[in-house]
Amino acid sequence: AAQELKEMLDTVRDSDGPRLFPHMLSMLLDILRGSEPSFRRDSIEYNFRKVLVDIIHRIPPSESLRPHVANLINVQLSIIRNDNEENGGTSLKILNDSIRNMKQVTDEQVTELASIFEQLLKNLPEVVAELFSESSKALDPNLVPHSIKSLKVLAEMPLVMMWLMSQKPTGAAIVPSMKKLLCAIMDVIRSRLLF
Repeated sequence: AAQELKEMLDTVRDSDGPRLFPHMLSMLLDILRGSEPSFRRDSIEYNFRKVLVDIIHRIPPSESLRPHVANLINVQLSIIRNDNEENGGTSLKILNDSIRNMKQVTDEQVTELASIFEQLLKNLPEVVAELFSESSKALDPNLVPHSIKSLKVLAEMPLVMMWLMSQKPTGAAIVPSMKKLLCAIMDVIRSRLLF
């Protein structure tokens, strides 16, 4: 049913979108918030959540969605922190689109995204050791990494942070989280993991 909904999304006329999309978005966010992430590609839950996140990504930004932006951003932050790599990557794209188009982000959301970025950086040594050391185990192709331990998500994060900071550059509440994030970045540079 979710796959059919995804396919039907392309047939919604421009005149119907502003009326339909806010209700659809609200329901999709409620379903994602109430369901558990899956890290196995071959599970029904994994595919269901992936389709729901993809549907949200395909909903075009519009003024009719403005009342739902805070909820949208909060759910995407939760997915990036708690879900699998694929959903986390798509959620970063949704977050980036939301920030650029709606320009409604709170200091708390900036702080949460900075905290996620910091955690990704702190997880980097462990991830590099798991993936690239001589004693690394063979990866199960059905297992998808946790988003918070994903090199793919980490690679996308600076772009989202750049957009975020261009929209919310002076919030006094975000200064401490930015300082912690800069320290984490410097720790990675000093550790020479990237060189």
